[in-house]
Amino acid sequence: MLSNATLTFSKNGDLNTTRQGIEITKFHLPTSGLAVLALIMLCLPWKTFADQQAPKTYDLPICAYVASYHPGYEWQDRITQGLQQSLDGKCHLKTFYMNSKSLKARRELMAVGEQAANFIKQSQAKVAIVSDDNAVRYVLQKHFKDDALPFVYCGVNHSGKRYGLPYKNTTGMVEKNPLEQLLRLIFTIQPAKTRTAMLTTQSNSANINVNAFIELARSLGIDYSVYQVSTQKQWQDAYLDIQYNPNIDILLFTNYQPIKDWDARANVELIENNNNILSLTMQHFMMDFNAIGMIKIPEEQGHWAGEAAMEILHGSRPDQIAVVPNEQFQLWVNPKLIRPYRTAKMDGIINQAIVFSPNETP
Repeated sequence: MLSNATLTFSKNGDLNTTRQGIEITKFHLPTSGLAVLALIMLCLPWKTFADQQAPKTYDLPICAYVASYHPGYEWQDRITQGLQQSLDGKCHLKTFYMNSKSLKARRELMAVGEQAANFIKQSQAKVAIVSDDNAVRYVLQKHFKDDALPFVYCGVNHSGKRYGLPYKNTTGMVEKNPLEQLLRLIFTIQPAKTRTAMLTTQSNSANINVNAFIELARSLGIDYSVYQVSTQKQWQDAYLDIQYNPNIDILLFTNYQPIKDWDARANVELIENNNNILSLTMQHFMMDFNAIGMIKIPEEQGHWAGEAAMEILHGSRPDQIAVVPNEQFQLWVNPKLIRPYRTAKMDGIINQAIVFSPNETP
């Protein structure tokens, strides 16, 4: 019996049996023989033929994926979704979540990085994918720099230079925030109000974003300040300080995820009752707490990483695939928080934006 064979009939009744694109045999069946063959095929379980048509997971090449964060974190989930969509039916994706937002000590990050490296080695992957900075720093850079195994990275904040990227075995997509575009847009509406405060958390990614913000603020020639917090109380104190500071015109609130005792309900109420300064963000999950967002699209990172992985599986070297920045953004407004700032110019932005509602997924 021929397994995984393809059966085709010619016009004159010849039965051509091929396997993996190579002709195995050809013979002629009389009409009665065709009838018998048809009867046999009808009697066989349909699953046999369906299985021959559908690719089996164990027949696909293995792609190992190390995610910096945890399932349930919106940014992570949407990168993973984009990656899964681009690799569906093409690669058997094995995933390891580092859950690094719950890890503070460097030794903990080093330990989980080693676990992830062992996961990749044991997966028998043909290509590996890593997303966001901690996976790049503690897995790719630490264990696989210039390794024989090809890697695709994505979600690396601003630039890979601090990790010495690219390596001989890598390509990737860096994560660029549309902060300059967002600030310039707001400056056209309120050109006399440019003093900007950044409110963020304490983490590796936050530190990278703070440095990028300071560099941008200096290049734009604007006054700036930075608040980094790690607890609910620190955040509330900082938020109120910003809202009632006469030397601040704009609040850039970027992330709350590392704050373990974050109270979303209480903080939404605090914001709505003290909404004195226009607030901006670049993450969709932050739109409950900000008036305007120019939002990165995480799926773009995942889609690109999956497509790059497939190019590698089809024979391209990683260093033949150009490293690129993300290019897709969406403008969002929170109608409740934008209300005090509505002017004719602001309405011009609002009319082009997507209106946010709580618990909405774009």
